[in-house]
Amino acid sequence: MARIAQMLALIACALPSLPASAWEGDGHRIVCAIAWDELDPPAQDQVKRLLGVDGRAAFAETCLWADQYRDEEGHRETHDWHVVYVPVYAKNVDVARDCASYKSCAVAQIDRDVEALRDASKPAPDRAVALKFLSHFVG
Repeated sequence: MARIAQMLALIACALPSLPASAWEGDGHRIVCAIAWDELDPPAQDQVKRLLGVDGRAAFAETCLWADQYRDEEGHRETHDWHVVYVPVYAKNVDVARDCASYKSCAVAQIDRDVEALRDASKPAPDRAVALKFLSHFVG
């Protein structure tokens, strides 16, 4: 049995590494449904007003919006917002290093979305977009 485990480990090490796979729709919906449950009622009311949703299931569906938006013609700039390219030797994420080759990355975009949500002077549609991106990326 130990010999089989050693062989499997050797084969696994010899295979090329593959990039991490995305959540896809179900993963985003589940994470956002859980997030909804963690919001207190006043926060849920704010999300309802900002996104025009009526509850948990509708909010969970909005968490797919960022992928759909990215895939539309003219919005490819948001592709790098969905990822962080961390070198394999790195022990942590370093925004200066890991986002330098790109216009942005998920970590930097999360910061911008949080700032946009906190800025009450921003128009509601802009804040709604920030919330949709933020819920998607954090999920």
